[in-house]
Amino acid sequence: AGRLAAIIRQENASLLLSYDERGGYGHRDHVKVHEVGARAAKLTGIRVLEGTVPRELAVTGSAVLRALRLARFTDQEARAAGTPSSAITHRIDVRRFAARKQAALAAHLTPVQGKARSARLFRLAVALPVPVFARLAGREWFTEPGAAPGPVSDDVLKPR
Repeated sequence: AGRLAAIIRQENASLLLSYDERGGYGHRDHVKVHEVGARAAKLTGIRVLEGTVPRELAVTGSAVLRALRLARFTDQEARAAGTPSSAITHRIDVRRFAARKQAALAAHLTPVQGKARSARLFRLAVALPVPVFARLAGREWFTEPGAAPGPVSDDVLKPR
């Protein structure tokens, strides 16, 4: 966190993107990113947006993925993932970056080539035609800790 804080200061950054406290779906690396980012934010006072997914979407999506035998997330895990829709502060359309996002997923060799619970889903996601991938994964959601309730913004650079 101290090293990240030093980079934030050196770059004169005004926004830090991180993960929510559960790391989206509980992945230990994502949880650690949240912990380090939150600590660096306290050290610097930088504005933070935490990447997440709407919890309601996680619950519905998990049920569909289980029915298709593409993932084995339990109902309990799905209900703990993400953030309630009412707490989402930003929703960004990233469909035009779908090919890059898909390539980034493909670079995650362990889940793509491994036998983890989500490996089949990762392999399918990186094999989809880009337009289909864009329809399924063309949104990014964030929550801004401490933001007042209000309409969901489509611009991460505008504070709420």
